[in-house]
Amino acid sequence: MNDRIEHLRSDRNSQGACVRRAPERLIEQADALAIAEGKNRSDVLVEALREYLENASDEDRVRQAIANAYYEDRLNFEQVKRSSASRPRRIFACSNTN
Repeated sequence: MNDRIEHLRSDRNSQGACVRRAPERLIEQADALAIAEGKNRSDVLVEALREYLENASDEDRVRQAIANAYYEDRLNFEQVKRSSASRPRRIFACSNTN
């Protein structure tokens, strides 16, 4: 079986339909955790992503990468605000260290 599996989210949110690709083993682990905790796969994946992004936004290397992307016009200010949990000053303070 293909080591990547595609899932089409049937519910629509403000972004519309969303196609996700992930390694099959990762999806199987998410499914097992969802069953064990009485949740659905989407809840498990959203929770994991939320935790990852909260932790990543506190890492200097991530803040520096976000600042660089902003100064190189690859991110706009609204995207910076969303990526840094509404703490853009921390992003720009990081960029002053180099």
